[in-house]
Amino acid sequence: MERMTAICGLDCAACEARVATLANDAAAKARVAAEWRKLFHEDSIDESFVTCEGCLSQNDVLCGWCRQCPIRACAGGRGLPNCGHCVELDSCATYGAMFKDGTPAREALLAIRASL
Repeated sequence: MERMTAICGLDCAACEARVATLANDAAAKARVAAEWRKLFHEDSIDESFVTCEGCLSQNDVLCGWCRQCPIRACAGGRGLPNCGHCVELDSCATYGAMFKDGTPAREALLAIRASL
């Protein structure tokens, strides 16, 4: 299976919102939106909010989370492809507030760092 490592280390290729967007599957996007509304206790999440090609989209097709992600904004402002390239990853309050040690996203970034 394809892997698309997001700036934060999440696997965008495995994201149901991205899969539904690329398949142009309105029913799947509606299902994802309903799941996210419940999961995040946010009634405003709709199909347009979950329309996403992944945080590295060249077409600026980003879900609502990616558009407002402080991690994505920080890495972009520093010109980094992802947080695995950042020397401050281990001490970063922004990243640490969202991803703890041992999470798959953090482990993906540590693997990237080790390969540099």
